[in-house]
Amino acid sequence: MGRQINYFVLPIEFPIRRKDLSRMQSEEPWWWDARKSWVVSAGAFGLEMGGCFFDGKALTEARIYFNTLPPVDREVESWTRRVMSAARKWLRRRIADEKGHPLKIYCGPQTAAWFDESHPMLHAGKLIL
Repeated sequence: MGRQINYFVLPIEFPIRRKDLSRMQSEEPWWWDARKSWVVSAGAFGLEMGGCFFDGKALTEARIYFNTLPPVDREVESWTRRVMSAARKWLRRRIADEKGHPLKIYCGPQTAAWFDESHPMLHAGKLIL
């Protein structure tokens, strides 16, 4: 079980600064091949956050994920709730269409502007120009 926010954020607007995550990260970010993204985490009790890959034509969805299975450190859980709340306030919601079905997606502010101007197609967790 866990809580998560799936989002689309262009890499230029969402740098992950290591000094901001010192309490929550392992020694090094690690590559998660299943999601094709780098993850900063503190293992099962921490916050996992992946960056969105962008090749100029397709932006891949990433997520912030908090595993709520025990044992959960109360200080970590409190900090994680604040991080996820701040992320939801910063992110903008947009309506995307995947195979004729409208879906609400979270975007960073610059990504939302790019989305509004470019009208990319949503397909399999990617916004494609």
